[in-house]
Amino acid sequence: MALFGRKAPAVEVDDLLRHPPAHAAAVAAAAGDVAAVGAVLGTATGESRTLVVDGVARNLSLPAAAGWTDAEPGRADAWLARAATEAWLAAEARGAGRAKTLSTGQRLDFAQLMSDARRSASRAAELAPADPEPLHVLIKTCYALGPDDLEGLFAELRRRDPWHLYGLGTTVDLLAEKWYGEGDEARALADDLAAAAPEGSLVPVVVAAAMREQWYYLAVFRKERDAAIGFVAMPETRAALDAARGRSVGSPAYQPSPMAPWAANTFAYTFYNFGRHADAAALLAPLDGLCTSHPWAMSGDPAATYAKALKGK
Repeated sequence: MALFGRKAPAVEVDDLLRHPPAHAAAVAAAAGDVAAVGAVLGTATGESRTLVVDGVARNLSLPAAAGWTDAEPGRADAWLARAATEAWLAAEARGAGRAKTLSTGQRLDFAQLMSDARRSASRAAELAPADPEPLHVLIKTCYALGPDDLEGLFAELRRRDPWHLYGLGTTVDLLAEKWYGEGDEARALADDLAAAAPEGSLVPVVVAAAMREQWYYLAVFRKERDAAIGFVAMPETRAALDAARGRSVGSPAYQPSPMAPWAANTFAYTFYNFGRHADAAALLAPLDGLCTSHPWAMSGDPAATYAKALKGK
């Protein structure tokens, strides 16, 4: 319904967050133009570089990636692009399942591609000893290869960039019970990171992500609906979610950055599923319909669920 001539924005699912360098890299990668990919990667830094790597991973073919490393074996960004592509394809092979619930074929493809990604990312990390992006890929490989190396990889990531948002989020996810964690490991790490992060940063969003995983594990994997409802209803749950938002996108010190829409979507999904629809709508309102596939796809069609949340329904 339009109020005073204003229409609700059209929902656009864009995991590259409308970030121009990421989209430029994605177009170049889809065309197999590794020279253009290298040019964008070579100038991107910080959150922008993380999104550029994601754009490359989603669009570069394995033959193009392998051809690039063959042609320039001493170029770190070539190995990074190859590693990110291999990890992306591994995740696609896995689909929505966990490692222990996959078919034999899925498991073999998942493990092989992640093994390849670990080799490529290790080479990228050697060639670029200050770049955190290869460490993020290496952490991703733990989904298939197990958590034995996770602590060391996490420490190295933080040495290179203590607040690498996707790297921190991936580590927290790996410590959730549906993967390798036990009890409240994911939540404990998320709380520690949020407490130490600079005021106004996006890092406290990992608390919302960890809480979402706690709720989802109870409701979906263990099918303990009453326990999931009880967790959401706890005053401590509400207070912790409010505190995380207050130190992040709700802080007076908050400054928008390239990955801010991802954080807003992540916060909003948790608020929405915890029954706090007005809070979710308020987080989404400034985004002009920008929707990320994850985490909304956890509830079915991401655009449809996002649209309901945007309306506060």
